[in-house]
Amino acid sequence: MHVHGSPGMARHVPRWTSSAKDAVGTSMSELSRVWFTISHGIVNEVYYPRVDIANTRDLQFLVAGPSYFSEERKDTEHSIEMVEDGIPVFSIRNTAKDSSYVIEKTVMADPEVDVLLQHVRFEPRDKGLTPYVLLAPHIMNGGYGNTAWVSEYKGIPALFAQKGPISMALLSSTGFTDMSVGFVGISDPWQDISRNHSITWKYTEAHNGNVAMGASLGSSREFVLALGFGETPSEAALKARNSLQRGGFQRSMEQCIRDWRRYYEGKDIPHVRLGRISASVLRVHEAKSQFRGAIIASLSIPWGNSKSDDDMGGYHLVWPRDMVEAAMALHYIGDDEGAVKALEFLRSTQEPDGHWYQNLWLDGSGYWSGVQMDETAFPPILLADLLRRSRRYGLRTTGTW
Repeated sequence: MHVHGSPGMARHVPRWTSSAKDAVGTSMSELSRVWFTISHGIVNEVYYPRVDIANTRDLQFLVAGPSYFSEERKDTEHSIEMVEDGIPVFSIRNTAKDSSYVIEKTVMADPEVDVLLQHVRFEPRDKGLTPYVLLAPHIMNGGYGNTAWVSEYKGIPALFAQKGPISMALLSSTGFTDMSVGFVGISDPWQDISRNHSITWKYTEAHNGNVAMGASLGSSREFVLALGFGETPSEAALKARNSLQRGGFQRSMEQCIRDWRRYYEGKDIPHVRLGRISASVLRVHEAKSQFRGAIIASLSIPWGNSKSDDDMGGYHLVWPRDMVEAAMALHYIGDDEGAVKALEFLRSTQEPDGHWYQNLWLDGSGYWSGVQMDETAFPPILLADLLRRSRRYGLRTTGTW
């Protein structure tokens, strides 16, 4: 059934979420091109296939039953911790303020494929309560122009969204029962569930607008959600299904932990707990093989609650000053390769007259056109000099660099 309300209510202009993040994460693997953020106990932006391209606003649960409705983000007390210091796999416990339920989640990026995984336990006080997943696509850094639909992949129920060359598919290890998509503020699943305490509208398609999609987990109390990404809907769903079937969540988590432990081997990190956490934050903001050495300023959109599609950049851009500070920190903990790759990226993105843009996308194109000393000549000079003085990189002391 086609849905009404395109492209979404005027007062529901697509917005981002707060930049006050509790956690950021990715896998160390080059095979996994997914980055994610967490705040208010839920997943916010998920980036793919580059660290400067956000594709979701948020992914959370709604809980409903007879005469009952609760929104995980607003109606719970949150606690979050790393499963191990410096390893961006996160355990979240969200307890309803009215004590009606507890949601426990472990969130991570699958190290072998472009999928965000969440292992979820739902513990209701009342047997009449049902969990619903709610996902707001903001593909290619924008809330408008998204298309969502209900379908299946190889007989498995799935929620899909697409915009341009990026597709996403959401699957559950226990399957979905009722599913629906809609336009935010008019026909989206939040409107339906908050009013009717279940999914009753069951719209199957919402085209070219500010959309949201949702599904019931039925009686499931423990399950894994897989949010897959790809160039086509089928590719995204294939990756999600593969992630769910390839040895289970525990196997993927153990591999992710091993990869991060291997990174810390031989590093000179003081104050192990805080040092490793800090190092992980730096590495999470680094691009992978397609843009060697690039490090963005932050996986966030400043004042995101008030920012829409007319301000797509945020902090998930390369700011030369911030990038150099991160590269220097990597050098000081013994990540020589990371520091050198950063310098090589700067060499590749330098403008003909010798300066850099105030901030830029990973492909080197500028976002803001301002020229500032602390974003252009000053940082690269400091990094190049630091690496030259270390005498480990073979940099020339004269001539062009």
